[in-house]
Amino acid sequence: MFKQLPVLLFIVQLWMEMHLSVTALIAPNPLRGYHGAPIIDPFDSVIIDVNGKKLIECKGKRPVTWLSEIINKYPDNAKVSHFLYDSKDDDSILFTDEQNLYRTNLELSEVTVDFVGEYYCVFNDTINDDPNDFDYEEKIINYEASSIYVFVNDPENLLYEHHQNIIWGRQYEPFVIPCKPTSPQVRVELKNEDGQHHYVGTYDPKRGFIVSFHDVESSGFYECLIADDPSIFTQFQVIINEQSLSAYIKKPIITSETDFYARDGDQLQITCHVELENDVAYSVFFTLPNGKVVNETSDFVELSQLKHEHDNRKKSHITLTIDHAEATRDKGDYTCTVKDLYENSNSVAATIVFVNEPIMEWKPANQNITTNQGKKRVQFLIEYVAYPEATFEVYNNHNELIARGTDVINREKYDVVISKIEIKFVVKSPNIKDFGEYTILATTDGKNYTQKLYLTVAEKPTCTMEDVYIEVGQEVNMRCECQAYPLAEMSWSFQECSNLSTWPECGRQRNQIRAEKYQMVDIDVDEGEENKAESEAKSDFAQVLSIRFTPNRPGTVTCRARNKIDTARATAYAKIGDLPEPFMITGLRDDHQIAHGDLVELECGAIIYNYSDSIQWTKDGNVLENGDGIEISDSHTEYSWRKRLILNAIKHEHDGEYNCEVKEKNSEEIKSLPVSIRVNDAIAPQITPNFNDSTITKPLGEMLRLECFITGLPTPKLSWKKDGEIFQIDKNDSRVTMTNNDMTLAFSVLKPEDSGVYECIAENRIATERKQVDVVITTPSTPVNKAIIIGVITIILVLVLLSLYLCLKVRIKKRQIAMLKAAGLANFEEGQVESIDPDVNIDEQADLLPYDKKFEFPREKLKLGKQLGAGAFGVVVKATAQGILHYEEETTVAVKMVKKQTDNEVMKALVSELKIMIHMGQHLNVVNLLGAVTKNIAKRELMVIVEYCRFGNLQSFLVKHRPYFIDQVRNDRIDPMIMKNEMRWSKNSAYNSFNSEGNQYTPQLNLGVSNPAAHMNTQGYVRHSGFHQVDSCNTEATVVSNMETVTGEDNALLSNNSDQPLWRSNYGADYKGPARTVCTSDLVCWAFQVARGMDYLATRKVLHGDLAARNILLCDDNIVKICDFGLARSMYKNDNYKKKGEAPLPFKWLSIEAISDHVFSTYSDVWAYGVVLWELFTLGKVPYTGMEANQELFYKLRDGYRMEKPKYATQDLYDIMLNCWNAKPESRPLFNELERKLSSFMMDSVKDHYLDLNEPYMQANTKSYESGVPDYLTQMSIPEGEAPKPPLAQEEMFSIDNSTTNVPSTPDYLSMSPKSGVVKYNLRPDSPTIAKNLDTSPKNKKNVNKKPELPEEIPMLAYNQNGLPIHDSDEEQVNTYTDMKIRRNSSGRKKRQAPQPPVAASTNQNSDPEYKNIFAPSDNYVNVPAVNKNASVANPAYITFQSVNERA
Repeated sequence: MFKQLPVLLFIVQLWMEMHLSVTALIAPNPLRGYHGAPIIDPFDSVIIDVNGKKLIECKGKRPVTWLSEIINKYPDNAKVSHFLYDSKDDDSILFTDEQNLYRTNLELSEVTVDFVGEYYCVFNDTINDDPNDFDYEEKIINYEASSIYVFVNDPENLLYEHHQNIIWGRQYEPFVIPCKPTSPQVRVELKNEDGQHHYVGTYDPKRGFIVSFHDVESSGFYECLIADDPSIFTQFQVIINEQSLSAYIKKPIITSETDFYARDGDQLQITCHVELENDVAYSVFFTLPNGKVVNETSDFVELSQLKHEHDNRKKSHITLTIDHAEATRDKGDYTCTVKDLYENSNSVAATIVFVNEPIMEWKPANQNITTNQGKKRVQFLIEYVAYPEATFEVYNNHNELIARGTDVINREKYDVVISKIEIKFVVKSPNIKDFGEYTILATTDGKNYTQKLYLTVAEKPTCTMEDVYIEVGQEVNMRCECQAYPLAEMSWSFQECSNLSTWPECGRQRNQIRAEKYQMVDIDVDEGEENKAESEAKSDFAQVLSIRFTPNRPGTVTCRARNKIDTARATAYAKIGDLPEPFMITGLRDDHQIAHGDLVELECGAIIYNYSDSIQWTKDGNVLENGDGIEISDSHTEYSWRKRLILNAIKHEHDGEYNCEVKEKNSEEIKSLPVSIRVNDAIAPQITPNFNDSTITKPLGEMLRLECFITGLPTPKLSWKKDGEIFQIDKNDSRVTMTNNDMTLAFSVLKPEDSGVYECIAENRIATERKQVDVVITTPSTPVNKAIIIGVITIILVLVLLSLYLCLKVRIKKRQIAMLKAAGLANFEEGQVESIDPDVNIDEQADLLPYDKKFEFPREKLKLGKQLGAGAFGVVVKATAQGILHYEEETTVAVKMVKKQTDNEVMKALVSELKIMIHMGQHLNVVNLLGAVTKNIAKRELMVIVEYCRFGNLQSFLVKHRPYFIDQVRNDRIDPMIMKNEMRWSKNSAYNSFNSEGNQYTPQLNLGVSNPAAHMNTQGYVRHSGFHQVDSCNTEATVVSNMETVTGEDNALLSNNSDQPLWRSNYGADYKGPARTVCTSDLVCWAFQVARGMDYLATRKVLHGDLAARNILLCDDNIVKICDFGLARSMYKNDNYKKKGEAPLPFKWLSIEAISDHVFSTYSDVWAYGVVLWELFTLGKVPYTGMEANQELFYKLRDGYRMEKPKYATQDLYDIMLNCWNAKPESRPLFNELERKLSSFMMDSVKDHYLDLNEPYMQANTKSYESGVPDYLTQMSIPEGEAPKPPLAQEEMFSIDNSTTNVPSTPDYLSMSPKSGVVKYNLRPDSPTIAKNLDTSPKNKKNVNKKPELPEEIPMLAYNQNGLPIHDSDEEQVNTYTDMKIRRNSSGRKKRQAPQPPVAASTNQNSDPEYKNIFAPSDNYVNVPAVNKNASVANPAYITFQSVNERA
């Protein structure tokens, strides 16, 4: 038996430890709201009366919902609702947490004891398909769920009924016996069959009894009963399963004094804590990062002996020490393993991280707290990691130090508890004055780190006001200061007092001034008076409301404040009087000296609001009465009481202290005002002049000052005479002034008439004093001064030099004007506004617009960088501009310049672009002007500074990023929740393809990136770094260097050597590092923005003329901007380029009327926009792939051919493209309609984001217009070009033989070709757009055979000598196209497909084309000519036409 004693002791100790560890099972849930876990309100468990109801709210940063078996069992009485909280629109909720916008409510009604239990609030995205496989406790530990326990107060049912009464437990391990009440106020007991409490454990009313048993004999029946009424009980059968003693080895614990951080050269210590019974033999050893096992000191590792804890022999620890740690050797995982003699083991690992800089990581559990006044305390909990060890200081909302470490300055108000892992900061009895921001300052290794905490205290309003006193006719200015949160709605009311005898009780005439939502509105208090009211929010909880008005009568002003908690009011009086002060003495100045015999009058006044009519004068404490030279009289006005004191011929005995005393109204208190009277002896006047001689001689033109300082009592009166007459100053003569109480007479410039005898006279009732002086003015007769001669000569020399300078400047100016004229820029700055023709488009007369000098930017502040793109005559370079934007010191910009060897037309084109951008205004989706350098424009040095877009043009961007495109189209709909690329991950990219279930991927390359789908938010979009929280599919998940090789026509488009129009600059990308994935939602977003930008251009009457993906730039925040607008038309029409014959043209983007009739309008831009959509949804493919841009393509377009639906577009998007390609220009949608259609494919949040981003641009435009800057663009024609008269050759008709056309008879096809015979077809059919602008008939027959005039626009087709278009017919070509086919899908909706024209087959150059209709195979095009790679034009976006044959 004694041999078993140690074993029994071990068992007892083991269960005691289990008892301690079980406390984790019963501790309140500490994780709610921490680390992003859902937040439940109320925080603690709730008690509901039986048949009662309760609303429990849960909120989170992601969508949340309620889960519980009780909810599933009673859905009618446990209802769950979900909503998204919007703080802008909803004022019904008092407190808000902007980070937790997703809300779910659990509404319990008619509750019974069956509702007792745990309810869980869980993030939706963590719920498994199988609810039986859902581990609530694991979700809570991982901060993915929170729980709340519900009690039901039911006197008839005090014990919770558990449906499973057989409880299984394991020997030595704690388990739960669910003996628990329905209400926490009910006390329960657990007893065995013998009525004893033989168990070790704890009790939790939410769980029951957590017990542990050391032997299997403890199995049996246990009764759960009510302590106060043992007759109420339930029974459980407990079965204990036996477990081997040595098989139970607890997992060791590893600790580190440095939080597992280390630095080179520092000491590294790791301690492993082990807990085993005394009778179990075991060993402990470490495994180093290199795999070496350490069980004793060796090499650089020192291992301590296994030591027992002093207070618990079952616990021991061992420490591993490395004195001089090295990152290359010692970083990594350290594993501590404990093993007994039976090979039972357990281990734990910890990772040592080496750092160069100090580590300070904040993990606030509740950074923002909102509470009501009256709470005892609020506590902030901030977890942290610091290495090396940090010191802390805490500052309050007034930035005052309140704690240094745990040394708190004012513990009555604050408390701070700091451990090695967390800080607890407590604010006691919070009130409105505690509202604000608190700061925790951490210092480690000489560096400071701060953490902000925010406390919001809700309180009812408290307001204060003060009385005001004004004189009649003055304006009242009162302030009502209130403190409240939320801020209060405030109102003022003013009640006049018609009868002052009853003051302050007055009549009920009332005028009100109200303030709604903190904004005061003006309401007249009295008709004819202007009254003003203002409000000001001083802070988040303090506000001041001011009211200014001019009342006719006194009265009471009441200030009312109301918020969601309560209402408060404050009152004050507006008192009107006829005295400057409510109680005052007038009649005697402080500096006034009284002389014996003077008449002294004093008046004491007191306003009737505060004082009674009992006023009296006293001297030396005695009340004064009439007599002995003293007169006292009473009077009053409507607003004041008066008492007059007159001292006739004052004597020395009247000298003394006088007081005016008045009794306060409705009080016995006497108020007194003193006045001191001192009687002096009378003194005769005395004069002290500044002239001692009787005569003063002064030369003409000098200044003169005469001064007579006087003394005497009473104060003498001073006067001046000249030649015996009273001297009066002429108001029109500013030379003469009198100052210093007329004691100083000054002449700034003496004139001959100023000569004379001046006399100053001082007199009082005692005597008169006089002083005089004779002033003589002399005229100078000296010879001319040498200085004057030198001055004149100097002036002459200055004038000569100035004349030479002006002549030189004029000559330079003339030379500059000549150079400007040579460049066509003679009126660059001022323009020729008077020559603007309202009937002509802006792009044709942009050079007539003035240049706004506010855009001029200093060249020395512009630092040019690398080249972004280059055209034939222009370049675009990256640059930094200092101070070009007021809110940042340096701004990265793009600078467009022309090459010096370019001719005048290219220079004029860039000037036209500059002026159009100046007068067009700004928009988010166009490249906006930031500045320009035009100082040396005469020397062809012009720099146009525009916004910088680092991702380059969309066409190149899409081609490069094809391998990473995510197709979100499913069932002809865009599904933004699709965030993985099933088939298009490149074999060279950072990811493998997803498997068939779509839930697994394997990183192929170790690039340190993660799956884009892992970053998907609740809307199904991926946020990518560097972007401003816009829902998008873009993520930096791939690497540019791993992109698939781009070949074919796409490679031609990406080539920097491609020929571009002379005015284009081939803007390329300028970014490195990870590439972005692109999804269908991005394409729609870009298309929407392009439509908005083009709509703005159209409203500003600016044509683009070359809209294509290559002329659309991609910027940060997924913003696209249109560039190079308003230039194409002016370059197309230039004869210099037509005659060269080498100008590339955007043939495949031109509309039918632009090709045939040379008409450019908004409708032709809409056509090009449709091609841009096709480019986007083919990921940058060349339009009409495989087809040459020649006359054959024009014929096909004319006859109804349109491109097929792009692979990544829905049918609705393709319908938009077909509408843009309508043959009738007026039938095409305008850009505002296109914007509306594209927005229907987008989420409102994304659309609103880009609308908000554009708001500053619109405000800037409005401010510019309101400043009075002329808007010249409104004076010009709408953006629809008027075509010039075409060449006569175009007016001739040619025949198209359709006799060989075979039209399928199937009803699935609709023929687009002529029905029969030979059709007369005009190359330039009269359309509504141009019908009124062109005269297609020759004026006389004499002009028919003359050489046709070249059209104003650029020639799109070449013509033969007969004026007919030249056909490519040297080789036979067989082209197969499909007519427009109309099919119906399952829903019955018509599905539009691309209309295909008949095949054009021509045998020679002069023969008419024949067209044939045959079915198209699965391939889009067959037997089409390949792109000629040896052609002079490498860029298929443009074509080059040879010189027009101008021979007749």
